[in-house]
Amino acid sequence: MEEQYEPDSKEGYAEEKEQSEVQQSAVRDPSHITLGGSIVLDGFQNVDGGTRTIVMKMIGQFTKEIQPKCGKFERITVTLSGNDMNVVLIDNSREKIGQASASNVLVAFGNALRNLQSQL
Repeated sequence: MEEQYEPDSKEGYAEEKEQSEVQQSAVRDPSHITLGGSIVLDGFQNVDGGTRTIVMKMIGQFTKEIQPKCGKFERITVTLSGNDMNVVLIDNSREKIGQASASNVLVAFGNALRNLQSQL
């Protein structure tokens, strides 16, 4: 009989479910990762797993922080192309874009988020 893992809390279960959804999304298309339905990462297939995990946690936290400032938050998309990072927020059917370029993915991502946040 196979033993099933029981998470200690609802938070553990939600985190485990989110990781499973991310893994399933990445299996279908490794260049397109969907987090929680409203966050999309594109172009991160060549980024190492640790950096990708940091980006996923940062965008999740950023999204939680900006949602109260939005009229009608719909989606946020993070696109990496070479050294260029674009973060597109769709709020009330309007796009707001944060852009940055840097050789370090985390630096470019942080700068793009700051650029976007200044528009809110």
